[in-house]
Amino acid sequence: MKKEFIKKVITLIIIIGCIFLVLGLLSLFGIINMEAMPLILLSAGLFNISNAYYVYGKNKKSAVFLILSGLFSIFVSIFITLF
Repeated sequence: MKKEFIKKVITLIIIIGCIFLVLGLLSLFGIINMEAMPLILLSAGLFNISNAYYVYGKNKKSAVFLILSGLFSIFVSIFITLF
């Protein structure tokens, strides 16, 4: 039962990651409005931090990298919004 739940969560994480990637690329190429980019970056940062929590027990170096990249994405999102 627990393995099935973990497989479903991993599948959901992969789908959400792909959605963020597609939204970021669409925004970058101008297909959707660039005003959506800070929201996409903020969501991606939170997504990276939540992935770091999941990975921390298995690989601490990867978890630290995910936390730093998530914080960087959040910082860029706030910077774009303010300036």
